[in-house]
Amino acid sequence: MKKMTSKPLSVIRIIAIILLVTQAAAAQKIPASFANLSEGQTIEGFRVTAVYLNNADQPMGARFIHNATGFTLDLLQIESVPQTFIYVNTFPVSDKGEPHTQEHLLITKGNQGRELNTTEGMSLAQSNAFTSQLHTAYDFNTGAGSEVFYSLFEKYLTALLYPDYTDEEVKREVRNWGVVESPDKILRLEEKGSVYNEMYTSMNNPFELAFDTVGRLLYGNAHPISYNAGGLPSGIRVLNEKDISKFHTENYWLGNMGAITSLPRNMETDSVLNRMNSILVTLNRGAVFRKQKIKQLPKPEPAESGKIAIIDIPAENAHQTGLMMFAYPPDRLLNAREYIELSNFLSVFGGDATTNLYKLFVDSKTKKEGMDAQTVYSWVDDKQLHPVFFMLDGVAY
Repeated sequence: MKKMTSKPLSVIRIIAIILLVTQAAAAQKIPASFANLSEGQTIEGFRVTAVYLNNADQPMGARFIHNATGFTLDLLQIESVPQTFIYVNTFPVSDKGEPHTQEHLLITKGNQGRELNTTEGMSLAQSNAFTSQLHTAYDFNTGAGSEVFYSLFEKYLTALLYPDYTDEEVKREVRNWGVVESPDKILRLEEKGSVYNEMYTSMNNPFELAFDTVGRLLYGNAHPISYNAGGLPSGIRVLNEKDISKFHTENYWLGNMGAITSLPRNMETDSVLNRMNSILVTLNRGAVFRKQKIKQLPKPEPAESGKIAIIDIPAENAHQTGLMMFAYPPDRLLNAREYIELSNFLSVFGGDATTNLYKLFVDSKTKKEGMDAQTVYSWVDDKQLHPVFFMLDGVAY
């Protein structure tokens, strides 16, 4: 075997090696931070669509769209425990309460829901869920660190996307008949179910009844904003397993979902995006969902100007006070600044004892003769085309 002998490196070879090392280092991925992100940039399977600034105009977050699924991820850097707010666009399609039933079933029923609850209990986690008019939200935080956060995030999405609750669980949670024994030992049938009981109580609330009625006057009877997302008791009675399954299939897909996530500084942006990309790709078994289009709200069809509706409300006695609600139709396009300015104006125009409307309708020294109310409110809604509301509560009649 020929013995190899070493020779001194020439200056040219040394320079060539330095250049190669420099080029290799430049080719390596530079860790991402919000400061060096720009709109349109692609990183770890996500596309940057916005960068968020704090009150000092310094980058403190960004919005990312996942290329493979369309999932929207808003990342914010806040020094707290890892936490996230997962939302689904769930436009109501009837008064049966399809969005509300998902909130109850997905994270508590079936093997997936029970496993999620068990995992939460061992993960120093706190969680909540609620149904709004156009979205269903699921949020949690954990003090057990980043790895536990990623595990919980994946389990939440798994439970939301791939439920395995049974038809019997649906009946018991949503609405069913039960046998109840009265004090006189007589057996009677009674409607039961967590969803039904919640909405039966809710729709006996004067405010809920008023908002339900006004919503139909402002948007029309067949608009996602006028339907009752929680479900009217009469609608829940006819809701069935097929309705629930169909609504889930049409709404619970990654491109129709998103998460607002707050993470501490030690969870670096590129690492977070890498893990999120891996989770989303793994969960995207039903790729056909990506081809669906995000639903758009139809044009409102408000009632004629000056339309008045009178509703009966549950009362403890014949002299119980009522409420009056006035609304301007949804016909204004407001940007963020205009929305804030109008909100501020309405808060000082009708609200506490220093406002004009309070003095006109509530203050005993200055109020309009014949008007006897206890409270006044005014606000602009953040829903489609921003309707404006005024409400008097505690009105004697």
